[in-house]
Amino acid sequence: MVIGNGMIANAFKQYVDDDKVIIFASGVSNSKETNEEAFKREEDLLRSLDKSKLLIYFGTCSVNDPTVQRSPYVSHKRCMEYVARYQFKKSIIFRLPIVVGNTKSQNTFFNYFKEKINSGAEIEVDLLASRYLIDIEDLSLILSKIIDQYKDENEIGQKHITVAFDNKAMVTDIIDMMMEILGKKSIIKLTHKGCDYEFDKKYFSDYLKSINYQLPENYTYNLLKKYLI
Repeated sequence: MVIGNGMIANAFKQYVDDDKVIIFASGVSNSKETNEEAFKREEDLLRSLDKSKLLIYFGTCSVNDPTVQRSPYVSHKRCMEYVARYQFKKSIIFRLPIVVGNTKSQNTFFNYFKEKINSGAEIEVDLLASRYLIDIEDLSLILSKIIDQYKDENEIGQKHITVAFDNKAMVTDIIDMMMEILGKKSIIKLTHKGCDYEFDKKYFSDYLKSINYQLPENYTYNLLKKYLI
């Protein structure tokens, strides 16, 4: 079963008719969201699901960012992780980095900066902020392998996996790459905000080694180029 109709839901559509798994991809995706009704809709939907099936919930790596720990969005995602972990017999929580792919949503990191650069608008950028990027196609390919590994097991309990390649980049550098690829310039207004934070990627890194996955050279640049051109 797949719940949702956005980019991530479509990337896992092979599970639409799978009665062993619930892919929950219908939550709040805008990190700037403050509407309590939107948060409540997600929570009510999550709590209404069959607790005996393997739940796949997508959290965010931002829960590790000390600068947004108390934001409504991050607080909500922590609450949903709690529900996934303690209300379901089996669950895998994937904390995701910035996912890049084809989507019309203007709430995404990628589309926000793409629109700003294309329009020549001034961009306010946190000087200290860093991000990890992953292609939606890579996300689907790798996470599906993990899901298939565990969906037939009865005693997996609750797993918590932070998803990130070893490709951290400063947001300022990501914007520079996007401007280079698009051949356009925007005025950058730097603010001394943000945080170059770290988190534990060991499980995901070890899994990539186990399937002999090697991160392609210039991954971040080529990923941006793929969806900009």
